[in-house]
Amino acid sequence: MYYYINTKQIKRTNIEIKNYSLSWFGGILIEGFQLKDPQGELVLDFEKFETDSSLFKILVNGKFD
Repeated sequence: MYYYINTKQIKRTNIEIKNYSLSWFGGILIEGFQLKDPQGELVLDFEKFETDSSLFKILVNGKFD
């Protein structure tokens, strides 16, 4: 699943993340993600995103495992 967000619309948005863990060679975890528009309306949210893919692997391969 892919999400496309126009970067011109992001300038005044609010992103909230309750917890995260990033690693160059380990997995990635993001919890409690919320993206709100300039009026404070919720645009996108998810409770948990987790992958075994590392930042290095995503940057080199351009995709998640």
